[in-house]
Amino acid sequence: MKKWLTLVLILGPTFLSGCGAQTALLGTQSTYLFTVMDSLALPAEQVQLKAQLLAGDFLKPQPGYIVKFYQNDKLFKITQTDQHGLASVNFQPSKPGNYRFTAKVHPVGLSAKPPAPRELVVCCREPETPIILVDMDKTIVASGFQTVLIGNPVPMTDSAAVLNDISTNNTLIYLTHRPDYFGPKSKSWLTEHNYPKGPVLMSTVSTFLKGSKVYKSEMIRSLKEKFHNIRFGIGDKISDGLAYHENSITAIVIIQIPPEATQVELEKMISDLEPLPGTVHVVTGWSQIEKIIAGEESYPSSRMIEQIKNVVQNASQ
Repeated sequence: MKKWLTLVLILGPTFLSGCGAQTALLGTQSTYLFTVMDSLALPAEQVQLKAQLLAGDFLKPQPGYIVKFYQNDKLFKITQTDQHGLASVNFQPSKPGNYRFTAKVHPVGLSAKPPAPRELVVCCREPETPIILVDMDKTIVASGFQTVLIGNPVPMTDSAAVLNDISTNNTLIYLTHRPDYFGPKSKSWLTEHNYPKGPVLMSTVSTFLKGSKVYKSEMIRSLKEKFHNIRFGIGDKISDGLAYHENSITAIVIIQIPPEATQVELEKMISDLEPLPGTVHVVTGWSQIEKIIAGEESYPSSRMIEQIKNVVQNASQ
């Protein structure tokens, strides 16, 4: 029930307030919401390029519309949206690399201006390629998802610089629990703030309702079936740390200690951190994350617990 309530609070204004709200909340420029799905593949593995067309106050699927997929500005394949508004075509990467495609809705039959074309990427890598998974909200975005909905979120300090640095030797995958309706807005934000390119993997409505930990655990297990060198997982939730750790990935949890936090709030932070295994790193900033990935420093959860206890003790004196 809680997950349904969360989904209603997130998407309710979008569904019920027309295209003006959709533009503000989802980053669309027309009546239509057109989203694409990034993917990962091994060399010679067949994958599907997917796009979805929705429209109207309740974002209903739009079947029967022509979608064209382009690669390097050349037409790759044409297909039609199905009963779910999905358009999909097969693609088989021959060797490692980032294969970029643009999906466009053909205007014939549309009742309004067509949606903007969307870029999707097929990230093809060898099984032993070093990979780092990174969350978005309260991890590279300084604030939570609510700010994404109603405001103009800013990057967390040093996050773009550190990720650009480590992306030279690692493949970055943005793994977020955000519903895929927010794909266009999420990708635009990453580009606007100069984050390194990487596939953005998002939840669907059904996987969103499972909760962040279940969704991410399932995604991680799926990725690990093909890729055997996922080195680090970075997120802001205790559940993120557990999901990474339980799948044998070095987990990094980034948290903030509010300067105005009460003793009760600080003690709750301690109790939340205590179940974490000692091998899970807990940090407050990206400069610490950079040191962990470089192998220069360790930040076990016990270290953060002691730091918070000291804050509590000093506040009581």
